[in-house]
Amino acid sequence: MTLRDLTGAPGYEFIIDETENMFERILTADNKGWIIAAGCSNEKGGKEKLEKIGLVGDHSYGILKAVNIEIDGQQV
Repeated sequence: MTLRDLTGAPGYEFIIDETENMFERILTADNKGWIIAAGCSNEKGGKEKLEKIGLVGDHSYGILKAVNIEIDGQQV
């Protein structure tokens, strides 16, 4: 199921590893008020990596807000 199925609005799908400037795209979408979601997969032994950072594989996440954060003078 896609967001288009739920809302009727057009949707786009990007693969993070294959998309340049992904965070800038997310910031732009957020500034336009678009619905943003992300998902992650358990493929290629990723389950342990995901659990380490508190995510669940084969699960979707809604993105509520995208912001740049500065820590000790550096953007992270």
